[in-house]
Amino acid sequence: MFDRTYTRKGFLRGLAVIGAGAVAGPILAACSSSSPAAPAAPTASSAAASSAAASSSSASSAKPAATAAPASNGPIRVVVSGPGFMLKDVNLALFATKYNGTQDKVVIQPELTPAGPWYQKLAAEVNSNQVTYNAILYANSYSNTPQFAGMGILQPIQDLLRSSSISGSQSRFSEMFAPAQTNASYKGVLYGYPLGIQYTSTTMRKDYADGAGYTGDISASYDEMTKAATLIRQKYKSKNVVGLSLEEESGNGTISYMYWSMAQQPFVKKQIKGQEISFLDFKGKDFIRTLQQIKDWVDQDLTVSKTQAMDINFKAWQGGVAGINMQESSLGYVTGGPLFGKDNVLPSVPLPISGGNGGCLTYFVNTLIPAKAPHPQEALDWLLWTNDPKNTDFMNNILSYHWYPVFKSVVSDIMEKSPDYKWMSVWGPQIDKSIPYPNDNPYYNLNTALINKHATKLWDGEYKSAEECATALDKDVTDSTTRQMA
Repeated sequence: MFDRTYTRKGFLRGLAVIGAGAVAGPILAACSSSSPAAPAAPTASSAAASSAAASSSSASSAKPAATAAPASNGPIRVVVSGPGFMLKDVNLALFATKYNGTQDKVVIQPELTPAGPWYQKLAAEVNSNQVTYNAILYANSYSNTPQFAGMGILQPIQDLLRSSSISGSQSRFSEMFAPAQTNASYKGVLYGYPLGIQYTSTTMRKDYADGAGYTGDISASYDEMTKAATLIRQKYKSKNVVGLSLEEESGNGTISYMYWSMAQQPFVKKQIKGQEISFLDFKGKDFIRTLQQIKDWVDQDLTVSKTQAMDINFKAWQGGVAGINMQESSLGYVTGGPLFGKDNVLPSVPLPISGGNGGCLTYFVNTLIPAKAPHPQEALDWLLWTNDPKNTDFMNNILSYHWYPVFKSVVSDIMEKSPDYKWMSVWGPQIDKSIPYPNDNPYYNLNTALINKHATKLWDGEYKSAEECATALDKDVTDSTTRQMA
């Protein structure tokens, strides 16, 4: 059995710690299910090792990589690796079994990705031409995909798509939401095949809203959200209920979610060490406006305390003492229904669009093919067969996990016709307009700990203004990135 303790959130937080890890020396810090620490990042000393891996991967067709030999007339054994939640909860192990039953040439064999620096092992295997994994079954689009591609431990998949025997393989990306290909690429080269989309959402306790007399729409504007949170806080303050449960940055979080809703373009370019690198526009008016809105909520006594904005580990929400929760992929609704009764929690809704381009923050869940994988075509063919818009079993499986399917047709073909998922269809147009994270560098995860560090100083009053906070944050991120590139 797969280890259910190796959860989605634990794995994501572990990757947040190592998401921009170095290739050289101890290549990567160990995965951890604890809160994310300051991430490691590629350094100049890692460049040679990365280059060696990349050079090695470019010769992947020169000779076959090592793998267990199949029986002389038997099927090819194709080992793929993923965390427990991908194998069991996203059901990739089940769909491997289903695929194996459709043909007799290949056996897809899922294996649980071990805890710890398994990327170090993979990089060593690439360099020694001893790769055993044929697919990596989880990589987020904002840090893992560009990092691993930059390390040289992946191979591009464009040629594999062209040569696939799976129907419609060459047109798959044209059927997906607009940001899919950018989210699956690094420096213009396609490396990932996406399975699902994480999106941003807010969820409100219906019983608290009704009791407080709120009847509006919190997705209409931040003023409406503030009004609802204020009424709930005033009504239930004696029971220690707070208005807002907000998410700390962990690769993304409330600050990022709101910033995307306010900004037409979240990034600016800077020249660092002769390279043009994308950075969040920390000193721009929309990021400052985001910080100020959250600071106002803290000062209005709507968050977990008068000196802290973020509901760490969602203790207030899951403890039943928060009126509105902001979290990814409708998780407030997913967790709230079983805890408080489905009738007491309203279905999640998008964040307000407050000056942004009409899109919400998203990231795509990619699958990747390692460099020098022994059976890359067979692995990708299985992924194409599994994540096919015509494979309604898998589309429903993604929906039941409350990810968004990557194919636009699923909205009309399944979601709008289903009472279970119709409420999710509202995100489709926002996802299609979502501004992707930049894929020109592997340093994005440096933002996580630094945003939390500086924002906390704003919430507790150490910084006297959002502008002061933003200026200090911008300098810290720029300096940290420059050091990593030195």
